[in-house]
Amino acid sequence: RSMSFVMDNADLIISRAGINTLLEISLKSVPTLMIPIPVGSEQKENARFFARNGLGEMLEEKKLTPDIFMEKINYALSNKTPLKKAAGKSKNLVILDAEKRLLQEI
Repeated sequence: RSMSFVMDNADLIISRAGINTLLEISLKSVPTLMIPIPVGSEQKENARFFARNGLGEMLEEKKLTPDIFMEKINYALSNKTPLKKAAGKSKNLVILDAEKRLLQEI
């Protein structure tokens, strides 16, 4: 199956925090646990931005234990409706015609 199909049918996504992945998840409005790679700051910044805008929660790998991880998963699955609604707000961050707008500005 395609990733689009998987995202369309997911109640929760657990992902790293690459910008392309988070933009795709935002378009699908799926609550997400974002675990940025611990090296560098780009993915941490992406995760913080999307977390502030409702997509989900950022979890730091260094502080993540199996118990905390399961707690976060169980919480998300027990609160699907409000988290899905919050994730839907992040869809507004995606500018679908950005290339056209950029060309018009130039």
